[in-house]
Amino acid sequence: MLQNNLRNSQAGNVFVIILAGVFLFGALMFTFSRSAQKGSGNLTKQQAKIAAQEILNYARAVEGAVDRVRRNGCSESEISFDNAVVSGYSNPNAPPDGSCDIYGSNGGKLTWATPPDNASIEDNQYYISAAHAVYGLGSSSTATFCISEADPSKCAELVIAVRKVREEICREINSLLLGDANIPVNSGGPNYASKFTGTYYATHAASVQPIATRCTQRPTTAPFYYYFYYTLLAR
Repeated sequence: MLQNNLRNSQAGNVFVIILAGVFLFGALMFTFSRSAQKGSGNLTKQQAKIAAQEILNYARAVEGAVDRVRRNGCSESEISFDNAVVSGYSNPNAPPDGSCDIYGSNGGKLTWATPPDNASIEDNQYYISAAHAVYGLGSSSTATFCISEADPSKCAELVIAVRKVREEICREINSLLLGDANIPVNSGGPNYASKFTGTYYATHAASVQPIATRCTQRPTTAPFYYYFYYTLLAR
């Protein structure tokens, strides 16, 4: 009886040790997986494509909200992207009833979002800016772009952008949009850091081609960075 009890005790101890080992191995793999997701390793083509589609879907949702408040009578300068998550978007021109607020229940009815995890090598957030012209859209139809106009405010586009997008995602965005994964170089292009607060003023050309949405590269020499922009309102 004593030997049986001893054997049962030993078997129980071995089982506990094995169970603990399985638990620790699972915890280790979970930690490794999380680290890998947050690291700088390459994304698979499928992961990059899913991220690219998510970014485009959100940009289209914001465009739809802009169209909605415009149809409700909001002027270009009254559109507000003020939100409770990211500061710097308060627009003094917006009516106090919130009817022109993209992220308000009386306006666009959207919720502020962030790009997919690890989509950007910088701050991984969306920027909404109106300091850039897209060649061939709206008033910026000449080779001199909007920045050479007497009034640089009249042809600046309202865009949503992601700064320093990962190259794999940048290529997938262009492939989904244009059927071509090539990334054009825009040596003097914008970095989209300015936030829209009701003022339009073009200081850069967002694209040297008449394409309303694209991912481009700048500068021309390494290190290269990639910038996604989506035109919400062409002027």
